[in-house]
Amino acid sequence: MTIKHIKRNFTITEAIFAFIVFWLTFSPSVAAAETKSIDELKKEEAQSVRIHLDSETISKGYTAALPDSEFRLGVLPGVLSQTVSVRLQEIRETLSNAQGQKKLVSKVVEYDILGDENPLEIHKPLALTISFESDNYWPKRAYFWNSTSQEWLPLPSKTNWIDSHVEAISHLPFSRLAVFEDPAPLYGSAEFDYLSEDAVSGRIVSMPDGVFKLGWREGTMAGRTKVVLKGESVLPGPIPEAYKLVSPLMSFHVYHDGPIAKPIALELAYTAPNLNTKSLRYWDGAKETWVELPGYADFASERVHGSIHLPFAVVGVFEDASPQGQEGWASWYYSARYPNGAANNIFDYDTELKVTNLESGKSVVVKVVSRGPFVEGRVIDLSKDAFQNIAHPSKGVIHVRVEKIKSE
Repeated sequence: MTIKHIKRNFTITEAIFAFIVFWLTFSPSVAAAETKSIDELKKEEAQSVRIHLDSETISKGYTAALPDSEFRLGVLPGVLSQTVSVRLQEIRETLSNAQGQKKLVSKVVEYDILGDENPLEIHKPLALTISFESDNYWPKRAYFWNSTSQEWLPLPSKTNWIDSHVEAISHLPFSRLAVFEDPAPLYGSAEFDYLSEDAVSGRIVSMPDGVFKLGWREGTMAGRTKVVLKGESVLPGPIPEAYKLVSPLMSFHVYHDGPIAKPIALELAYTAPNLNTKSLRYWDGAKETWVELPGYADFASERVHGSIHLPFAVVGVFEDASPQGQEGWASWYYSARYPNGAANNIFDYDTELKVTNLESGKSVVVKVVSRGPFVEGRVIDLSKDAFQNIAHPSKGVIHVRVEKIKSE
């Protein structure tokens, strides 16, 4: 396989200089130094790479990437049946944003696959990974530019919140891509007013869509009670280091004539479907910090429950940003080299994972040796030996929980 990194828009002098450097440093051991020196000279150049894939590489599968790895294109085994050249390119020119209120949160990139023979057939989807920059959990999706209709159209994709990238698939041999983010959800307010005889028996109130609920038990309130629930758009303070906000920001205000005798119960939905530790926190203006509330996360319903004695607070669900676990579908593949290996997209290579079959309760320990799977809903691809420890291979896919094994 021949790999060539090609920079665009060279002047003649730069092209001659690049050729001399390449000629003097032809061996693979110093090729990286050559690339680095050109990058240092042309920091403002848009990134570009061209790769030729031979028959052996195509049969095994290959992932091409821009130098900063913010765009990767995976050619899985069976996708192509002829040798090809793959070009990846970062696009710096100003493009039309036909996404209305959606926000561009990634680089605009382009890929092109040229077959050494015609016609070129793509038998299975290409696996695309595009990094994004965003500090929230509003929905994100990969789009491709349709030059005929002059608009951005969505691709089948899913968001990897841990690594801040979107995974998508495409059958097109050429495409220009970007990640767009939906606008922040707009939550209004909901008000509830109860006479003392109604308030004393306990109540549960909710935003219209059920994303945020507040309740109290009998005997908590002894007089007339008014409750206001409201969606907030501005953070009152910085998010704690190593944490992410994974829910809408909400506030509540309980207007009550007397003391609040018992804790108020809160319930808030989150938008990060993984097994990372999650907690409900409120902003303490006096201490200028987010304080964790006693409670628990219900991973099945994707909601966090907590309790508080305060009549007013701004609250949100915060997640430990380091990957800890996932739930989803597991498939299998044959591997003689790694009988207890697995492919996973969020955990580092060589990480040991406990994979549990949620139907039978059987579990197996595997080690991450590859990336994948690139199929919607699947979180891990197990070697056949590992898979048959928890299910018969004839099942094809099974519902599993994946947990990182903590080192001592």
